[in-house]
Amino acid sequence: MKAANVIISAAVGISLLTGSVMTSANGVSKEDMACYDKAVSLQQDADSLGFEGFELSDYPVVFCDGSSDYVVKPDRSTEKRDPVFSTLAATAYDNDGHFEVIVPVRSTMGTLSMIMGGEWDEAHQASTIWHEAFHCYQLTNYRENIEGLTEGHIFSEDDFSEKLINDEYAKNTKAKELLTSQLELLAQSAEETDIDKLRENMIEYKKIDEQRRQLISEDAQILEDYYTVVEGSAYYVEMNMTKAQSEETFEKEYSESLGKYKGGSAKYYSLGGAQCLVLDRIDSGWKDSYDFSKPVIEIIYEKLGV
Repeated sequence: MKAANVIISAAVGISLLTGSVMTSANGVSKEDMACYDKAVSLQQDADSLGFEGFELSDYPVVFCDGSSDYVVKPDRSTEKRDPVFSTLAATAYDNDGHFEVIVPVRSTMGTLSMIMGGEWDEAHQASTIWHEAFHCYQLTNYRENIEGLTEGHIFSEDDFSEKLINDEYAKNTKAKELLTSQLELLAQSAEETDIDKLRENMIEYKKIDEQRRQLISEDAQILEDYYTVVEGSAYYVEMNMTKAQSEETFEKEYSESLGKYKGGSAKYYSLGGAQCLVLDRIDSGWKDSYDFSKPVIEIIYEKLGV
């Protein structure tokens, strides 16, 4: 067992995949460099979100293929190194006190997406880079607050890798039903323009939330708050970066599924991301002072007086 704040960096944004795909022997492949340049071109869209000091250029971007890492530095110089992870990963990595974005090479993501019946183009890769860059931003500037979300609670790596969350909802169908209702309310509210109707939705949401959280363990509640804050806000960034590139892709891959229940921690990506979208409806400047010390839903309650 490890204290949560010991393993928190490894837990943030990580998605491990098996396999190995070769890239250029001399460095970053042309298609991965194109993805990097595409991500960089979205900086103005990231600026418009309002997270002060959030710059992709602050962090090296590392493309991994399972056998080597290919590093793109902020000045666009590149280097090849031994892999940080023996398997493929999408995460924020602490390299001697400075965070790096790590993502699988695009060719690997394309193959995996094709197997699952989807696609993975340059835009998908660019949005993923921004998702992981946001974790770098969070941990560089707000690490103490993020660690505070799980302070005093002990979690195993299995807990962070879905076991606790999956077990909790597998045995509690009522909690699952209630969470599904909450996700539906958030998805509706993210499109709501009438502030009075939005307030009504959030009053109902709060009632359901209080009922549901009584049905799940304290550990599950703590992990929910952690994931909605850390991953939910990164998912919000990812959604917006996708929307900046393609409204059609945003609608198809994010908006249409936002109110649907998902397995594992993915449900909290949607929950937290939707909360951010709802808060945008109430006060688009909320990011000026957000410090990741509490779930966004608490700010929604405060601003609506519910």
